[in-house]
Amino acid sequence: MSTRLIAFTPLAILLAVILAFLSLLVRGEPEARDPMAGKPFPQVELAALTGYDRFNPAEGLPEGPALVNIWASWCTPCLAEHPLLMALAEEGVPLYGIDYKEREPGAGEAFLQRHGSPFAAVGADPEGRMGLELGVTGVPETFVIDSNGVIIARHAGPLTGDIIENKLRPALDSAL
Repeated sequence: MSTRLIAFTPLAILLAVILAFLSLLVRGEPEARDPMAGKPFPQVELAALTGYDRFNPAEGLPEGPALVNIWASWCTPCLAEHPLLMALAEEGVPLYGIDYKEREPGAGEAFLQRHGSPFAAVGADPEGRMGLELGVTGVPETFVIDSNGVIIARHAGPLTGDIIENKLRPALDSAL
């Protein structure tokens, strides 16, 4: 009997390790807390885009909860999420844009003229100063700010319907 037990011990240990790994895989990692959450939206001076109302946090932030989307004309994922931003704007979601590190003068304006502007106002961050203050790792990124101008949520990467419904809308609702 003891030889049988010894023979099956390595198999039992391997099975326990596999089960532990699978339970972690199914449960998933908890989402890391964003270091910008709870901090005021930076008061960085943004340039204007010709033909569009200027979003300039240095002069004040919009009242009420809002989304701030950082995008660029050269960013393929930004183009992919653009129809979702247009739909949010049509619903009346307050949406502000920051055109980030354009490579060509006038490219941001041309992008918005070609695809439409979902933004109540838009600013330009040609040197990436706002991006640096926000800890932007790439475009697109979307921030939810509350009525006091405090960041309450952030999504790095292109938006999807699921992200809007499960992350951004609840954050906007909690900011009311």
